[in-house]
Amino acid sequence: MKVLLIFVLLALVACSGDRLEENIDLSSHETVNSLTHEKDFITIGEKVDGPANVRDKPNGEVVFELYDNAIIQVANDTGDWVRIGIYCSTNKEQQNNSVMEVNAILYDNNHKAFGKMHKDFIALIMDESSDDGYAYLEGYTHRDNIRPESVIEKDLVSFIGQNGRDKSVFQTFVDKYQMQRDSAHLDFESFFIYENWITDPSPGYRVSLLFIDSQLQGVMHSREVNLSNTTKYDLGTFRYQVSFFNDYPNDEQLQFVEYMTDWLQGVD
Repeated sequence: MKVLLIFVLLALVACSGDRLEENIDLSSHETVNSLTHEKDFITIGEKVDGPANVRDKPNGEVVFELYDNAIIQVANDTGDWVRIGIYCSTNKEQQNNSVMEVNAILYDNNHKAFGKMHKDFIALIMDESSDDGYAYLEGYTHRDNIRPESVIEKDLVSFIGQNGRDKSVFQTFVDKYQMQRDSAHLDFESFFIYENWITDPSPGYRVSLLFIDSQLQGVMHSREVNLSNTTKYDLGTFRYQVSFFNDYPNDEQLQFVEYMTDWLQGVD
């Protein structure tokens, strides 16, 4: 539990980013990919195809259930069972006992029910406030209980297939995942979302869209992304890869791969 607390506290750091400057206006959106305040529960993440059981281990005892479309964060696990994490509101008794009791209803930060406890479970209390306290719960669920269309990597492949690669069409996608703007890497204008804390307690990029001349030229990713008409390169560390579209000049692709490989080696 102490180790988990350290991991979670390491995740309570967020970076703010600029927004798309041409064709897309995201100035009204706040960055919420990482938790920045006690009231910031998970707002961007995968969704449950529910109701779904969450167990104490793969194929183990049911600890709690989640209702349909509950928002979760999912570890980058392989196999049929995946580790997931949620936040829920707490009352004073739950805070004092550090226990989410059997039959307790799980509420999000908007006081909307999204699940129910099936047994008493020791919770990691993140804030002890009678008005807005909250706790962290973790467990395992079957991969089939996660809506595939809510997984950003799968959604991105579908989005590009339907809408193309011009920057002007990406507003809805950037809005949906509240992506941040970055122009720190060579001449690329990129829009990224961090990996979640359940996979990486000090998260880096999960998906970064790489634009030049208002055209998507590549995607850097920490999880598997299978885009058509691309060449995929390993970046040497943190399981990072970049997929460049084949109509982007090969020498420019290799320049980015060399640059990013060196840059990542200097990241803690």
